[in-house]
Amino acid sequence: MSAKKCPKCLSSEHFVNIGISGTSIICECGKVVEFQFDIESAPLFDTYEEAEEYAKKRSFCLLID
Repeated sequence: MSAKKCPKCLSSEHFVNIGISGTSIICECGKVVEFQFDIESAPLFDTYEEAEEYAKKRSFCLLID
């Protein structure tokens, strides 16, 4: 659990889901409030930096203080 809150319901109760393409943090109201894309799931690129950028663009965090 986190001290940060869901922007939808303002709850600080969250669940972690580890999947094939990354890790999600889901609020008890059902909203996905954070997603960290796993770089190992990225397509093959010429450089590691390109794969990092790909993963970074697909990750997000909606949690608020």
